[in-house]
Amino acid sequence: KIFIPNRFESVLEDSRFEYSALLMNVQSDLKKFESLANLIRVQNGGILAFLIGASGVGKTSSVYSASVFLKDQFDGVVSVPPEMALRDVMKWLQVSISIKKEKITLVLFDGREVTDDHIGLKELISSLNQLLRRRNDLLFVWPTTDSDWHSELRDIVEKVGGSNLSPEEADVYIE
Repeated sequence: KIFIPNRFESVLEDSRFEYSALLMNVQSDLKKFESLANLIRVQNGGILAFLIGASGVGKTSSVYSASVFLKDQFDGVVSVPPEMALRDVMKWLQVSISIKKEKITLVLFDGREVTDDHIGLKELISSLNQLLRRRNDLLFVWPTTDSDWHSELRDIVEKVGGSNLSPEEADVYIE
């Protein structure tokens, strides 16, 4: 029986695969992550980055690629479980990323294209703002395929955290 995965996420969920062997060194994407790491160092605080692109273009793969090909800057990937309610994310993060590290940890917030919990969303972004101000070892990465959703998120983020939480350069387009 041959198993051929058609999405990177299915590789991550299957213990038969070692994902690092499947990743490609896409320099244009890696340069974007290097730029985000430099931005974190300059402002001495973590940031929220939006990965924007069509479904299947490689947004999630690019996060894992950065952890593999830019090991000198990134410590690894911590993936927030996609089924977790928005109001529970910060409690989970406090346990999962409690220890501050020398390198930057990539926090992947995948599978969040819509919510009916707008209060929970605002609470999450507000708490995230407070966390990232104190943690220059975190890059919170939120992939999105929907431009309207991204605009809605961007509006909330700018009201809560100004330009430091998610600077304009933190909108990363993956093609």
